[in-house]
Amino acid sequence: MIKKYCLFILLFLQASQGFAQDKFFITSEGLDPVYEQLKKHWTDSVFNNMSMDERLGQLFMVAAYSNKDEAHLKNLEMLVEEEHIGGLIFFQGGPIRQAKMTNILQSKAKVPLWIAMDAEWGLGMRLDSTISFPRQLTLGAIRQNNKIYRMGREIARQCRRLGVHINFAPVVDINNNPKNPVINNRSFGEGKSNVAFKGLAYTEGLQDGNVMACAKHFPGHGDTDSDSHLTLPVIKQSRERLEELELHPFRILINNGVQSIMAAHIHVPALDSTFNLATSLSPKVLKQLLREEMEFDGLVFSDALNMKGVSKFYEPGEVDLKAFLAGNDVLLFAEDVPKAKAMFKAALDNGKLDPESLKESVMKILEAKFDLGLTRKQEVELEGLHKDLNNPRANYILQELYESSLVLAANDKSLLPVSGKDSFNIASLSIGVNQQNAFQDQLSMFAPVQHFQSSKSPSIQLINKLSEYETVIVGLFDMSKYSSRNYGITTETLDFLEKLSARTNVIVSVFGSPYSLKFFENTETLLLAHEEQEAAQKAAAQAVFGAIPVDGKMPLAASGKYPIEHSIEQNKTIRLHYSAPEAIGLSAASFQIIDSIVLQGMADEAMPGCQILIAKDGHIIWDKAYGQHQYNKEIPVKKTDLYDLASLTKVAATTLALMKLYEERKFQINRRMGDYLPIPDTLKVHNLIVKDVMTHSSGLQSWIPFYLKTIKDTLYDHIYSSAKDSVYEIQVADQLYMRKNYADSIYNWIYHAKVADNPEYRYSDLGFYLFKEIVERLTTKPFDEYMMHTFYKKLGLQNTCFNPLECFPKERIIPTEDDQLFRKQLVHAYVHDPGAAMLGGISGHAGLFSNARDMAVLLQMLLNLGEYGGQRFLEPKTIQYFTRKQEKDSRRGLGFDKPEPDIFEPGPTAMSASPRSFGHSGFTGTCFWADPDQNLIYVFLSNRVYPDASNKKLIQNNIRTNIHQAVYDILQKSVAEVEN
Repeated sequence: MIKKYCLFILLFLQASQGFAQDKFFITSEGLDPVYEQLKKHWTDSVFNNMSMDERLGQLFMVAAYSNKDEAHLKNLEMLVEEEHIGGLIFFQGGPIRQAKMTNILQSKAKVPLWIAMDAEWGLGMRLDSTISFPRQLTLGAIRQNNKIYRMGREIARQCRRLGVHINFAPVVDINNNPKNPVINNRSFGEGKSNVAFKGLAYTEGLQDGNVMACAKHFPGHGDTDSDSHLTLPVIKQSRERLEELELHPFRILINNGVQSIMAAHIHVPALDSTFNLATSLSPKVLKQLLREEMEFDGLVFSDALNMKGVSKFYEPGEVDLKAFLAGNDVLLFAEDVPKAKAMFKAALDNGKLDPESLKESVMKILEAKFDLGLTRKQEVELEGLHKDLNNPRANYILQELYESSLVLAANDKSLLPVSGKDSFNIASLSIGVNQQNAFQDQLSMFAPVQHFQSSKSPSIQLINKLSEYETVIVGLFDMSKYSSRNYGITTETLDFLEKLSARTNVIVSVFGSPYSLKFFENTETLLLAHEEQEAAQKAAAQAVFGAIPVDGKMPLAASGKYPIEHSIEQNKTIRLHYSAPEAIGLSAASFQIIDSIVLQGMADEAMPGCQILIAKDGHIIWDKAYGQHQYNKEIPVKKTDLYDLASLTKVAATTLALMKLYEERKFQINRRMGDYLPIPDTLKVHNLIVKDVMTHSSGLQSWIPFYLKTIKDTLYDHIYSSAKDSVYEIQVADQLYMRKNYADSIYNWIYHAKVADNPEYRYSDLGFYLFKEIVERLTTKPFDEYMMHTFYKKLGLQNTCFNPLECFPKERIIPTEDDQLFRKQLVHAYVHDPGAAMLGGISGHAGLFSNARDMAVLLQMLLNLGEYGGQRFLEPKTIQYFTRKQEKDSRRGLGFDKPEPDIFEPGPTAMSASPRSFGHSGFTGTCFWADPDQNLIYVFLSNRVYPDASNKKLIQNNIRTNIHQAVYDILQKSVAEVEN
């Protein structure tokens, strides 16, 4: 009965696609015996039905390249069909090509092939268009081993998706020789415990993803100064030293279930003194030490048998047999399988090879194949392969690893993180490159950094130029991992940095080997970023400006000043972190609803395009530009493009200024408007209370169409001119100028504006015209200059200004309305609001241009209760006062809009926005909101008024609020999933 039950389960196993991959039958203790019976039944059946030739074939794995020709594929087909090889090791090529080759060869295999790769730092180690994770030496700097585990699990996922079952990783050699040319940055470093436990984390990640891990290179390849690919390295250390150091990581992994180990092509006289005998060919090392003394019962893989460490002493076939007799179960990179098999058969005949030893290895191979799910024909799904291998979560893991690996080696002047100044006076220099790179691009996202590039022999003239800057951020690129090449550091570079440091502040970021830090013992500010990968460059730039903490530690000793585990922890973050949804435990896929809403909105022509930014807990988790500048125009919206913010100006400029003046005691909320402006006391506007005007509860008239007073059928000639001169100075639009004294008329009309006798909530622009004038009178500075120097420059806002054509090319500015009533032209790079335009583009109610990123910074400063970039802009109590609900009958704060408290009334925010949320909306199709309870920022910028302001689909379809609500829904769903 039990036998029939097992056979039933076996049939289920063979029919079920995900059975062994997920180890479904091993998750419950009660089912373990059933699983083991199934495995034994399958392996016995397969082994007993094999010929001796087929059994021998299982021992061999040959090299496969998906970038080679048809002849190579035909040879592999022959080896699969005629020699019955057990598996393949894939090397260079591409994922689609490899998947196709895998499918062809698997279809021809009698017993499914197991597929292996050297993917120490992921598939990118061998394949194009795939992800390369950090080298192990970079990972050695990370404190949190759980991050190494996550990487291992992700690499396992990618391997299985590509049809790969074995990853020849991790390297657990201790790289205690700086001259090691072959292990080097493939090692986690020189600390034995760090190597052991990071190797274990990587191993568990792989094996929990049902990819066989392979610890290498036993008994330890770290203390060599020659390359086993080219010769036979010798390790002359004592047995005691080997036990204490080199063998330690292997013992840890063996005791914790590593499934396989790779034998090294090195000569270790203390373990086997046989002349020129590699440990990979030594029974004393593999059978006596590894199997008997260390009690390893998993699979042993030889290192590649074509490497000169063994191939220079033995012919193909001969080396394979010798490796098997020494204790290797699987023979890698066999160069002549037919010849090797013939020699194996001869050894069986003459008694040199024990049939039981052969059976034991073949059975172990088959058992491993069973565990890996290789009980049926294998096929890799080609559709969606590239997307699956490059998904957002994998890219976030990559980003997180580089960020966590950064080491702050020196910070003598406390220059890191770079804080805000009245105006940034910073340059960057990338040495070893000839064009601006990702490091410099990322630096520019925080401050107006001036960028330079140089060869490794920088000129004296460059020193003179750079010394004009207060701080110079230097990145060292095109480095080398080899000590023989001084790690890519030239004496000219060192001399240059010494001279430059004598004249200005210098921050050095090293994108290369930790060993190279020995050249920088006199460097006052030194950041180790390890590698030149784009993610490493971005991480270093974010660390320089304090967007991420720095807590990595030296994985090895570079010098007396920089010993192993040396670090200066910099845990304070002072700026928004450019990240991904995964930073807060979400997935990018969960935000696809936002894409759907936006794409439908653009299809309905609610707006030509938009920018959306979402930040949570200091992380920018969604930052995306959609659509075009205009319908039917092939000009895509970029994240750096500027939108007309319209009424967001009221809080992003005017209210901020009033908050600052309020805490400087120059401006009071309960005073009258006439106390600050020359408004005749006979007029009602004179007696309006500032607080009432800021909360739109003063009864003040909503707006006045000033421009209508200046036109009849056409613009009045005595008011406007097509050319600028001393009379017509105010530019209203392209080639359109207004009389400079006409602005006085605008303010006079506001002074005489209607005020309701029984005030109630009524939104009004007019008061914010006047607040701009109040700011200028109290500060004695033009409004735009005051805002630029008091807030925008210090915050590092590089895309925020009035009259953007004075600062930016027209191509970066999104057009608004095709205005055929007033200006008779497409309004492009000039403020959309007619009243603000008649004031020269600068007003308190409209006129500001910016992008989503800059507005997120401004809102984060407010969420931080006035601090950002190491600077204090406002006091916490000021922000709390202005952003809270002020009036019983109005939802408004002081200047800020607030959520609608009546759930039966339409409001400007998501229904889920907390009552403490604050923000504003703009006529052109903009809004931003900050929620202190959720530490959440939402910015939406669009030009819904293009080509006509009468287009209200954005408002009617609630696109802005629907997206805002979608964000809350995503966050709430995530919390619910965690709680469940």
